Amino acid sequence: MHDPILPTYELPTLEHLEISTPKADVPVLRSIELRFPGVPLWPRLIPKWRAAVIESAGLENNIFHNHQAEGNGTLYRPALIQYRCAQGCAVLWGMNEGVDALLRWHAEAPESITLDGRTGKLDTLESKRSRTPLEMSEDWHYYHISDYLALNADNFKKWVAEPRLIGRFELLEKALAAHLLAFCKAAGWWLPERLKVEMVEIHQHKKTHYHQVPLVAFGLTYRCNLKLPDGIALGKATSHGFGVQRAAR
Repeated sequence: MHDPILPTYELPTLEHLEISTPKADVPVLRSIELRFPGVPLWPRLIPKWRAAVIESAGLENNIFHNHQAEGNGTLYRPALIQYRCAQGCAVLWGMNEGVDALLRWHAEAPESITLDGRTGKLDTLESKRSRTPLEMSEDWHYYHISDYLALNADNFKKWVAEPRLIGRFELLEKALAAHLLAFCKAAGWWLPERLKVEMVEIHQHKKTHYHQVPLVAFGLTYRCNLKLPDGIALGKATSHGFGVQRAAR
């Protein structure tokens, strides 16, 4: 049975993830961000943006949606392609194999796409590609994460019932540690030393829904001993624009 605080795909034990022989001296994360100024988009329309891109890519191309062919269930793996909005326009973000898939898709994509009865232009594109070394550090690195779906319904009940702020911080620290280790696994990065994570500040928490399930999205700052690139996402529903993080001061 999955720990309800962990992502839904299978993870090794924390001991195996935290201390292991690295696959490479300095693993590199490949990432790409495709921003479409000609496609207006707001958070509530991200599912329709996702559906339109999946349709244009072809349902057989499951890296875009993580579902098996002919409705035979979900592929429990990280979202290598993520659907987002930023500054009122549609965004696609991918890492590693997702970079290659997005480049192939865009080379063959139509010039326009229809969302919620409106036609958006795909021929105007702002692209940003990066190759970022993934490293541990003796120093703390600070990150801000937005709309972070850290807790499922059961764990949110624990959050509400916890009278101490430090207890709530500990609950979120546990979630962050699990989600960071899940990201490292997805990136092919086996940590040579123990992961350290500490909460710094909770800026906000607000009610939201994902697949009609009521959840709470957090805006928070944390620190850890990992050097991470901007734009990665942690937690639940990263494919739908939740949990995107940036470096914080």
